[in-house]
Amino acid sequence: MVAKAPEKLMRLLGRGDKIVASKISSEGAMDDIFKVQNILIHIIDEFGDQLGQMMSDKAGYLKVIAAKMKSLYSLTDGTYNSARYSSAGGKNRSARPWTMQRPCYGLTGMTTKVQLLSQLNDAMLHDGFLNRFIILDGQNAKPQFNSSPLFSVPDEIVNHIKSLTFSKLYREPMDKDEEPYGIDNSDLNYCREEEYKVIKLSPKASVYFHSYIGDPDIESTDIYKFCKDDETEVKRAISIRWRENSLRLATALAAYEKLDTVSIDVLQWCYKLVKGSSINFLSMFEKEIASTKYELQKAKALQWFKKQGPEKWFTLSHLARFARPFSSLNSSARKELLSDLVESEILESKSNIKDKTTVHLYKLTN
Repeated sequence: MVAKAPEKLMRLLGRGDKIVASKISSEGAMDDIFKVQNILIHIIDEFGDQLGQMMSDKAGYLKVIAAKMKSLYSLTDGTYNSARYSSAGGKNRSARPWTMQRPCYGLTGMTTKVQLLSQLNDAMLHDGFLNRFIILDGQNAKPQFNSSPLFSVPDEIVNHIKSLTFSKLYREPMDKDEEPYGIDNSDLNYCREEEYKVIKLSPKASVYFHSYIGDPDIESTDIYKFCKDDETEVKRAISIRWRENSLRLATALAAYEKLDTVSIDVLQWCYKLVKGSSINFLSMFEKEIASTKYELQKAKALQWFKKQGPEKWFTLSHLARFARPFSSLNSSARKELLSDLVESEILESKSNIKDKTTVHLYKLTN
């Protein structure tokens, strides 16, 4: 439902090409999109799983996508550059690289707490990927599940968004036989396309933005005070983009309401939301990541034993070499996990002496 609602809305607006509710698996696919348009709303379900694949991708394709997503965060007022080689492939072939001015890329990821925490590590707080997101906890939301949801978008929402200004996209053809990119012959009543409109901060919002929010290096500002006792620089890593994220969110709300300026009330609300969600995520990360990963590892170990059958005994050395849930652990962590499974009466254990050597064996409890 969360993905279907915006998809339906964009189709009603005649802008279905500007939303992708599936994974983008290559840089060439991303190039195909931004070669013909400069706006993309991307929705990824099971985002924690996608994040884990990006971080563990040995071939490097998904890591390239992650790097592209990170760079797009900073390119809203910059230039998108096609890949040097992959721009020759995909649906929109071109003999030479190209550029796109002011790409606008919005990414929404949905996942569970367990799935997200199981893929994270301390380094990911510092590498600049997560601090680009506003991470909201939806555990208390109680959606109504329906295998075939039926809904209609209220007319007032459709009519309001139809009246919004979309940035105009035009680029001269790269070859004489090509048509100009970005010309939309559909009904222009669906989201008027005009030149870029600048939405400025109101005088009070500007003072609040620069003097109160600040950043980790501007003394007496709110972010500076938050990071002041930060020896590990974790606080700095998560707060470095609070100001930018707040400004983007506030500008989007002002644009949606068709206002000429961002008021101090809107900016204050956005900053409190961004800051609060970030601190809540850091608290959850520090308190629960270790236990979440351990419980997930425990579940995988149990699943492995179930696949082998209830009567089979396995030596500790066999588990260390051939059982994936155990072989990925060091010796002490492996013994700790096995001891926990035995104490929980999930596994049985016994010891045999062979050639004066004690051999430890484990199997599922009957």
